[in-house]
Amino acid sequence: MVFLFRYKLLSLLAILFLIQSCSKFNRKPLQLEPPFLLNSIDLEHKKEDGSKDWDLISPDATYSLNSGFLRAKNPEIIIYDNNIPFYSINAKTSTILEDGKFVILEGQIKLVKLVGSELEIIGNSLTWDTKSQIINLKYNPIIYDNTTLVKTHGIKLNQSTHRLDFTGPTRIKSWKDKRINSLDPSLQLTAMDGSWNLHTGLFNADGPVHAKSIVKSSGFVQKLTATGLTGNSNNNIVSFFTCKINNPNEKLTSDKCKWDMENNILETLGNSEYIVDLSKNNRIFHDKPVNNRLNSKDKSVVD
Repeated sequence: MVFLFRYKLLSLLAILFLIQSCSKFNRKPLQLEPPFLLNSIDLEHKKEDGSKDWDLISPDATYSLNSGFLRAKNPEIIIYDNNIPFYSINAKTSTILEDGKFVILEGQIKLVKLVGSELEIIGNSLTWDTKSQIINLKYNPIIYDNTTLVKTHGIKLNQSTHRLDFTGPTRIKSWKDKRINSLDPSLQLTAMDGSWNLHTGLFNADGPVHAKSIVKSSGFVQKLTATGLTGNSNNNIVSFFTCKINNPNEKLTSDKCKWDMENNILETLGNSEYIVDLSKNNRIFHDKPVNNRLNSKDKSVVD
C-alpha cells in the first residue's frame, strides 16, 4: 500500500530523515528529535492494486521521527469501497501507526455511512486495523439511522462485509416512520450480543430478549419476552423465538412470533396461530382452537 503525501509532505519527511541520518553519530545516545509540525495535511492511502483505500485530511498534525507516529488534530477520514466513498469518520485526534496499518481515533467520534440509507455511529474511542479492515468502537457507542437508535457496550464493524457486531447488553428503539427522540418509539427492545448487516439490513440478537410497544390510540403497553430475535431493518418486521406474550385479555406462548411494525400486527407462528391487531383494542383473532393458551395466573409468563 502507498501513501501519497500532498503539499510536499513526502519531500519534507525525506529531508528530515536525511538530516537525522547525517547527524546521528554526533548525537548523544538519549537525545530525541523534536516532532515535525505539519499544516493542512492530505494523505491518500491506496491498496496494492492501486485502488483507493482511505484518505485523511487534517488542519494540524505532528510527525515523530523517533516513534514514526503521525498524530493529527480534528481529522476527517474517508473510507472507500471499490473506489466509492463509503464511510466518513471525524474525531478530535488520530494517531497513525506503522505506515497506516493501525489508526487510533479519540474524542467526539462520528462515523457516517455515505452510501444507501443514512446511518451514524458516535463514540469516544475507535481503533482501526486497516489491513484486516476491522473497526472497533468501545465505551458504549450509539447507532442512529432514520428509524432506529441502538445503544450497546461495544461495536465491531467489518468494512468488507459491512457487518456490525454488537457486544451486549444492547438496547434498541425503533420508530414506525421516522426517528423522533422526543416521542415514544413503536418498539423497544433489550437483548445481548447481536449483529446487523448494513448492506442487506439483516439483523439478529441473542436473548434474553424483552420487547415493549405502546399503542398510541389506547395507551396500551404490549410486552413480549423471547430467547432471541432476527429480522430485516428494511421491512420493519422482527421475528422472536420461543416468545411469551402478555396482554390484558390473555397470555400465550409460541415457538415463534412475528411483529409487523408497519401494520401494527403481532402474529404467532409454529405451534400456535394467533394474530394480535394492536390498533383494534389489542383484540386477539385466531382461526382454530389453540392448545397453548395460558391461564392468566401462569407464573411462567414474564410480565
